[in-house]
Amino acid sequence: MRPPLFGAIVLTLAASAAAAVDLGKCDMCHKPAGKPASAIPGGLAVSAHAGLSCLTCHVNASQPHKSGVATRGCGACHGKAEEALAASAHGPSVAGAPGCYTCHGSGHGVFTLEAERFSPSYAPKICTDCHTREGGVYLESAHAKAASGGEVGVPACISCHEAGAYLERAHAKAVSGREAGAPTCHSCHGEAHKTEPVAMDPRLSAIHQPAFCGGCHTGKVATRDLPFSIPDPPAQLLASVHGRINKDTGRYNANCGDCHQTHGEQPGWWPSSSTHFMNVAETCGRCHPDELALYEISVHGLATAAGLHDAPTCPDCHGDHNVVSGEVAVGGKRTRIVATCSSCHFSLAVTAKFDIANDRVQSFERSYHGVVYEGGKTTAADCGSCHRVHDVLPASDPRSSVHVDNLEATCGSCHIRVRERFAGTNVHEPREHPRRKPADYVAIVYVGLIFVVLGGMLLHNAVDYVGKVRAIRRERHQPSKVHVRLRPVERIQHLVLVSSFTLLAFTGFAIKFPSSFFFAWLVHLEGPYSIRVWLHKVFAVVLIAASLFHVGYLLFTRHGRARLKAIWPRPSDVREAVQAILHRVGLSKRAPEFGEFNYAEKAEYWALIWGTGLMVLTGLYVWLDPYIQQLFPYWLYEVLRTIHFYEAILAVSSIVIWHFYHVIFDPSVYPMNFAWLDGKIPEKLIVKERKRYLEKLRRSKGEVEPETKDEAED
Repeated sequence: MRPPLFGAIVLTLAASAAAAVDLGKCDMCHKPAGKPASAIPGGLAVSAHAGLSCLTCHVNASQPHKSGVATRGCGACHGKAEEALAASAHGPSVAGAPGCYTCHGSGHGVFTLEAERFSPSYAPKICTDCHTREGGVYLESAHAKAASGGEVGVPACISCHEAGAYLERAHAKAVSGREAGAPTCHSCHGEAHKTEPVAMDPRLSAIHQPAFCGGCHTGKVATRDLPFSIPDPPAQLLASVHGRINKDTGRYNANCGDCHQTHGEQPGWWPSSSTHFMNVAETCGRCHPDELALYEISVHGLATAAGLHDAPTCPDCHGDHNVVSGEVAVGGKRTRIVATCSSCHFSLAVTAKFDIANDRVQSFERSYHGVVYEGGKTTAADCGSCHRVHDVLPASDPRSSVHVDNLEATCGSCHIRVRERFAGTNVHEPREHPRRKPADYVAIVYVGLIFVVLGGMLLHNAVDYVGKVRAIRRERHQPSKVHVRLRPVERIQHLVLVSSFTLLAFTGFAIKFPSSFFFAWLVHLEGPYSIRVWLHKVFAVVLIAASLFHVGYLLFTRHGRARLKAIWPRPSDVREAVQAILHRVGLSKRAPEFGEFNYAEKAEYWALIWGTGLMVLTGLYVWLDPYIQQLFPYWLYEVLRTIHFYEAILAVSSIVIWHFYHVIFDPSVYPMNFAWLDGKIPEKLIVKERKRYLEKLRRSKGEVEPETKDEAED
């Protein structure tokens, strides 16, 4: 039994000895000379894997072996890096794609991130092993030259191509959102591997920057819609004070990048944007530090700092791209400041929000300063003359220019020998004052006198006019027969059309011109809701309903179809129009013989149909724009709104010039064609110009009053 027992002991000791082998001495077998194994771990001690043992990667190498050793992939430790690689252009799905070792070295010689090969000056040499063309071009670029000069932070290949390296900026967001035309680095700096220094690229020079930025921000697809649809910002900039050449620097006073930053541009509504309403004063203050210091202590600056969006900032007074200075060169007068201040201090919404008086504009206009200002006096005091412009403070603040202790100095800047009583005059004195002044009593007397005198004149003329019109109407209807021109249903349609059209025109122009004398009283009646807009929509619905009813009347009633047939345009209308004009100027003795409707009435009717349809379509679009603006470009809204406005002017003017002439001022019907009131027309008026129509009436039944039963049923 000894030999077997001895053999077992020997095998057990051998196995124990093998299990106790120091795997840190793997190079006992894995020799640099390559015998007997091929792996060479000699560089492991100085690599990025120096702190790892062989078993970390070679998991089944715990026993002496000749083959079959398994090696773990890099993703076992570097999972996130492996996922990023798989999703990149170097992923395994790409033919010939590099593996981890291609850039980082083999497992026994993995380079640390501090190694020279990953520095900006050396990194391209790794990439150029595969990307030879791009590498050669890059080494001649501004980036590579700066890196070779030892500059810190210079972009190398991975600076641009590494996932997630694109900055959180408006342009980058647009690129990530796959917006058409969104700018990338090469959009401004050229092809990435041929980037030139800004100083060597004429497109990026200060003098060309407005035109360069305007290449995208003027009418291109990416910026033609809200909120980027700014009308030609480069042209606005060049026309502003910022667009003037500075004598000291030889460049524009301010460029696009000075306000929007060159690589940190963000939309104005982003809180971190340099043009956000809470940051824009600081942005302007980089060039205007004195004005910024004054603004920050003012009521405007404090309100902005508190986050009140409606508080005025620099662009609200000076403009955005079309920046104007406080002093506009018109005889030294600041011609715009009153209008600028009025945009807030005349707004009911703004004055209510900040709990400030809303009558300051009106009281200024009534004051001596306001009267002479409107009269064109170039040295007249305006808002800034008394309140100053950047450091506007309440009258209760001792630092304020209108504080009681500072009034003499403030008024004295214009008036010589200012006394306390003079300085104490209330420029913004309210209209309702507890004590009336002599001028108030004179005004009361004159207002009463105007009402009595002019009212008496109007009453006299109204009585005289009505009496004479009634006499003329009796005279026209007595001697001859009368015929039905308009049926009751047609007169009602005409009345609804006249009412809705008139009120639509009035409320529409009141929306467009709220400060006009004719509409200011309506604006004054408004509270938190716009009466003008509400009424305009109501009358629009009435007009649409009346139009639909009229179409139904024309198509589905016997008399309506006969009317449509009679008023349908025909070639003979052109001949009749020419014949009428020749007869009126004396070139033809034969007067035209019109039918039921002459050329002027047909032209007006179809113009009304066209105009009503156009106004309804454009008006509905403007009405519904808040709900459908995402579906259509902003320029379409502007075009349709413009059509709506000018079509309204054309329609109102046509009624006054064309329709009123033919139904009122035409000598043959003056003082009025009464058919719109009673539906009747005297036969003697028909005989003059409508002989064909008269023959039709005589052939038809019931052409004489009273109306027949059939006509009434129609």
